[in-house]
Amino acid sequence: MFATAPNDGGAFLWEPRRSASPSVFRWTHGLINRLVSIGDVLVLLATGLVCPWLDHAGAVPVTLTQSLGLFAVEAVVFVFVLRTVAAYRVENYARLQVSLLGIAPGLACAWAVGGAAATAFAPDLTATMAGFLAYHLPQLAALALFRLGARIVVGQIGRRALMRRNTVVIGCGAQAEAVVRLLTAPARAADFNVIGVVADRDNAPRDDAPLGGVAGRPLLGNLTTLIGLGLRDTVDLVVIATDRPGGAALARIVHALRWVSADVLLSLDTTTARSMRGAVVDIGGQPALRLIRKPLKGSQALLKAIEDRVIAGLALFILSPVMLLTALAIRLDSPGAALFRQDRIGLHNSTFRIFKFRTMTVDLTDDGAKGTNTRHNPRITRVGRILRSLSLDELPQLLNVLRGEMSIVGPRPYVRNMLVEGQTFDTAVQSFVARHRMKPGITGLAQASGFRSNALRSRRNAELSVELDLDYIARWSLWLDLWIMVRTLTHGMSGPEVF
Repeated sequence: MFATAPNDGGAFLWEPRRSASPSVFRWTHGLINRLVSIGDVLVLLATGLVCPWLDHAGAVPVTLTQSLGLFAVEAVVFVFVLRTVAAYRVENYARLQVSLLGIAPGLACAWAVGGAAATAFAPDLTATMAGFLAYHLPQLAALALFRLGARIVVGQIGRRALMRRNTVVIGCGAQAEAVVRLLTAPARAADFNVIGVVADRDNAPRDDAPLGGVAGRPLLGNLTTLIGLGLRDTVDLVVIATDRPGGAALARIVHALRWVSADVLLSLDTTTARSMRGAVVDIGGQPALRLIRKPLKGSQALLKAIEDRVIAGLALFILSPVMLLTALAIRLDSPGAALFRQDRIGLHNSTFRIFKFRTMTVDLTDDGAKGTNTRHNPRITRVGRILRSLSLDELPQLLNVLRGEMSIVGPRPYVRNMLVEGQTFDTAVQSFVARHRMKPGITGLAQASGFRSNALRSRRNAELSVELDLDYIARWSLWLDLWIMVRTLTHGMSGPEVF
């Protein structure tokens, strides 16, 4: 049934998976804070749903609609106040007393606004203080129990080091040593795991680099060493801590790290940080400038993972008859397997096998680097021409999505040696490798804009397609994904190409 091929045909073999699908999900402080705030809203709404049923004696004749409306207003006020006073902090959840005191400002404001709102649509509730407390004491109890649960969960996450970020420090001097000592302090053991340091050169370690490492952390090598670490998906954070981060040297380091799917920070002293504007963040109590932001962290990664699985599962269920008929048509039209697998570049520059419907006759000498060259390539079968015109040959990639190797939307994966005007894509377009900071997709912003297939054989079009991919990575949102999917279904993948 499956064909493993250099290109759109090939030997009919099933080979074991070459590499595990890289993980993009990480527990982060932001994700936990968002989950707690969502939990607060659900707890408050649940108490609004339950309270009318608890009032068996009918002492406070409030309807279910009035109760839910009142508690919905209070939930909005509660979360807004807690966000304003920065009460949503992971370190607060670990201490129950601090966590309980943290909800006090939110409850005070929520009850004040709730009392005012109740006079408008539930006056019976505010007629007596006893009635008001009867409805709001369960709310307080539920929030307290929820905070107790949050403390337990956060404690488990901390003990299992699920939020600890694997960190590499660039530099071998005094600045790097200070940063390593800061991040390896016992108080920060749950947040940072400093794997080691690398020299701030991309060809060889500095001559004066200490052989034993820096501050007890090993010298891993040079900037190119990060490539291997990235392929194994072992780096979450890179801190540049060179003693003399000159403009040219810093630009060279950032250029070398442009493909790494990690946060890249430049360590700063306090005086410099005060004089700068921009993305200055705190790292272990020390200021740093964010140079590169890791895409899809925390809640974004969780949201996109849910989006991919739900849409891929529904699409496979709905389109399974179409896919079965397509496979049958391919087998009747030409000899060979209906499906084939081909090596493509994925997240962290890793290689995975993509699924596609076979649209061409078998040619074992074709590695896919040159593409189909023309619209009238004699190897394209009759059924294959129809599948390509409608992009139905891409449907089996839904399996790659369910396997975690691809997303529904993302930069399209290409063969490793794809040629653009006689040069490989990564040579012709320097920023090409930066696309691999996100999982590849069945469709993407570039493809929905007409940059696909033969259009990419032009260097100018290839550069524009990469720019669109990088723009997508920088400003990802669920709404952008939905827009690209709608654009693809209406006139993206089957519409006119850019030439």
